Amino acid sequence: MEEKRRKTAVSVAEWMDAAVFAVVVCVIIFSLFMKVFTVNGSSMEPTYVEGDRVFTLLCRFTVKSGDVIVTDVNNGLGEPLIKRVIATEYQKVEIDPETGELRVDGKVVDTPIATTTANLKGDITYPFYVPAGYVFAVGDNREWSLDCRYQQCGLIDNRSIVGVVVYVS
Repeated sequence: MEEKRRKTAVSVAEWMDAAVFAVVVCVIIFSLFMKVFTVNGSSMEPTYVEGDRVFTLLCRFTVKSGDVIVTDVNNGLGEPLIKRVIATEYQKVEIDPETGELRVDGKVVDTPIATTTANLKGDITYPFYVPAGYVFAVGDNREWSLDCRYQQCGLIDNRSIVGVVVYVS
């Protein structure tokens, strides 16, 4: 009987060690490599809807066109934003006011797009050249997205990019 209690105690201790180790690893991963954000608003519909939780890989590398990023509050709007990178530094951005086509360096960007051409240009002047150290990002629901097409938001400084979305729940 005593031997059985000892084995049970050892087994419980091993499980507790494993659980503590797992918690420590999760804390390290989420503090150094990942962060979770909740989608607020409709600017990324249909890709992400309000209330979705997105997991981001914290930026320790250069983002590329097509990446969905999360910014910190230093973006002209004072709150984190979730947007899709359309152009990176030194690229030329144009939006055709009649068709709503978004072009980067003369090539049509194939991304989710709003169903109408109303308000797709924003209030900046085209062609627009992205300077070094910045990205041009827009919401997938461009009809209802306040993003880099508007002076109020402006370009996104690479230093204000928190991470790249890698998973949504």
